[in-house]
Amino acid sequence: MTSQDRRVELLHSVWLFSDCTDDEVAHIAKAATTREVAAGTELCSEGDPGEEFFAVVDGAAEARKAGKKVGTLDAGSCFGEMALIAGGERMATVVTTAPTSLLVLSRANFTSLLAAVPTVAPKLMQVMGQRIRELATASGNALPF
Repeated sequence: MTSQDRRVELLHSVWLFSDCTDDEVAHIAKAATTREVAAGTELCSEGDPGEEFFAVVDGAAEARKAGKKVGTLDAGSCFGEMALIAGGERMATVVTTAPTSLLVLSRANFTSLLAAVPTVAPKLMQVMGQRIRELATASGNALPF
């Protein structure tokens, strides 16, 4: 399997891109870069501006809020989707707990991708809407209308 095929396979498994076609995911994979980091690397910091989306190819990391561990991320996990969609501040700090390989998609590359492949945007909006409804239901908080 080529590295491009592996990227496509990984990104197809990410909920955000689940409604995208193979061709659309291939464009997303080309827009992403790879990053290899050591254990103990802080990938993003709570409160900082969010400018990148990360998909964990191999390795592991943990998410922390106010210094407390709130989750773990392993191969196939992703985070930072809100950085792509809306920007804003990071909701948590993410630190690698093992040597980690990542696919990284910057907000600038993502914006360029949406202009080049306009069929992606409506699919992402649909998936995001579904995700918001699922989270509202799971938390017991109704949507305002």
